[in-house]
Amino acid sequence: MGAERAQLADEVESLLGGFPLRAVLTSTPGVGAKTAATIRLAIAGTFAFPSAAYLAAYAAHPERFVRKAPEPPALPAAAWINQPEGVATTTQ
Repeated sequence: MGAERAQLADEVESLLGGFPLRAVLTSTPGVGAKTAATIRLAIAGTFAFPSAAYLAAYAAHPERFVRKAPEPPALPAAAWINQPEGVATTTQ
């Protein structure tokens, strides 16, 4: 039983071999090789995330990513704290 566990632990470590976020994941308290490998396998083959925020959104709500990566909403052309009179606010 001990030899099987050691072999399985080695296989899990090999899954993380070239994963660029390995150091980040395993430096998080409570995240070891097994959890890091689970995260890697969960996001592998989906699509490249442009930022950590996209990855976090995927982790929280994977059902929203059925066909493609999310797109952020359009930014407003101007943002005012106190909008001057006669200036219309539009979006891009």
